[in-house]
Amino acid sequence: MKYLTSLLLSAGLALSFSMPMASVGEAASKRYCERYAKREADRRATNRVVRDSLIAGTTGAVLGAIVGGKRSTVIGAIGGGTTGAFIGSSKWKRYYRNAYRDCRENY
Repeated sequence: MKYLTSLLLSAGLALSFSMPMASVGEAASKRYCERYAKREADRRATNRVVRDSLIAGTTGAVLGAIVGGKRSTVIGAIGGGTTGAFIGSSKWKRYYRNAYRDCRENY
């Protein structure tokens, strides 16, 4: 009887120590998903900035050449590249939210 009581108390004590660990495990999962989402957003936004800058810069250069010649080509390329970079970088927060949500739902 004494052995059974000791065993039950030991099991209860072990169980009580494991209960707080469940919330710590969940917190680590959130931290993991935050890091994952940041990496994913950085990767996707960087690709998007480069692509949008090239497309908008080329478009700006072509329009500048059509409208006003050599000087306008340079101005159009700079303006288009800057606009493309701005548009591409504005997507970062959306990429982050989507990656974080996907991580939390699937892992």
